[in-house]
Amino acid sequence: MKNLIVLLILLELSVYFSSCYTYEEKSEATYYKTCGTNVIGIAGADSDKPYVVIKYCVANGKETNTVKIDTVTPPYLLEPRNVNVLVDTVSNNYGDGSYELVINHNYYEKGAEYFEIENLSNDKSIEFFVAGSQDMKVSSATYCNGMNQIERIPYVLYKNAPIYYLLFPEKKYNKNVLSNGDYCDSIVYFEGNKCGDLTLDKPWTVNEVMALYRAEYNGSKDIQLSYSCWHTDIPRLSQYTTSYYHNKDISINLKYYGVIGANEKVKTEDGIPVLATNDLIYWDYLIRYRP
Repeated sequence: MKNLIVLLILLELSVYFSSCYTYEEKSEATYYKTCGTNVIGIAGADSDKPYVVIKYCVANGKETNTVKIDTVTPPYLLEPRNVNVLVDTVSNNYGDGSYELVINHNYYEKGAEYFEIENLSNDKSIEFFVAGSQDMKVSSATYCNGMNQIERIPYVLYKNAPIYYLLFPEKKYNKNVLSNGDYCDSIVYFEGNKCGDLTLDKPWTVNEVMALYRAEYNGSKDIQLSYSCWHTDIPRLSQYTTSYYHNKDISINLKYYGVIGANEKVKTEDGIPVLATNDLIYWDYLIRYRP
C-alpha cells in the first residue's frame, strides 16, 4: 500500500511538472513574406574579361522570385535586394501572443535563398564576404542620459561600426545609442559622421572591407559578429556554427568569408547566409516576436 501511495505521488508530480514546462508549438499559417538579403562583396585580381558568375534571385510579385545571372570582374558588391520567402507562422501555448516566422528553406532555382558564385578563371582565386543589411532596431525604453538600447544591428561589426554602414554611409543610423542599457559607458556613436569608433568621410571600398575579413580569418580580433558575440565566442567568421531550432540534430557552418579557388564555386548550401534575417543565432527564424 505504501509503495502504491508513493507511486501515485510521483505520477501526480510528473503530470504537474510536465504541465508547467511543456512547450507546444502550433503552426497557424504558411505564406510568402518579403525579406531583404545580405550584402556580398567579391574581391580578386583585375582582368580585361569578366570571370566571376553570380546567380541569385529577386522578388517578382508577392509570391515568386526571378533568377538573375551577372558575370562580373572583381571588385564587385552585390547590394541588398528583396526576395519572397515561404514561412510558417508558429505560435506557442504561453498565451502572450508570441510567435515565430519559421523559414521553409529553398536553395533551388527561384527559391529565396538560391545563390551561387562561380570562379571561371583557370589561375586566379577570389574571395567573398557577407555583411548583414538588417534594419537597426532600438528599444522603446530609455536608459542612461535618455538613450535607447540597441536591440538589433546589421552584423558584422568593425570598431563598433556595422560593415553595412561602412559600405553605405547614407543608410547609417543617426542617433547615439547604448549597446547595453545596464552600462552608461556602452555608448555607440552614430550622430553626424560618426559610426561606432570611426569617422566616415566616404564609403569604404570592397577591397578595404575584404582586408578586414581576411585579417580576421588569419587571427585578427578587430571584427566581431555582434556586440554580444565576440571573437572568443566563435572560431572564425568563416566557420561560425549555428543550430537549427526546429531540427535540433542539425547544425550548419555559416561562412561570412571564404576563398574560391580557380574553376570552383560556392552555393548557399555551403553555408553562405543569404537572407537578412532578424535573428542571428536561430537560422530557421525569419522573425522571432516576443511582446
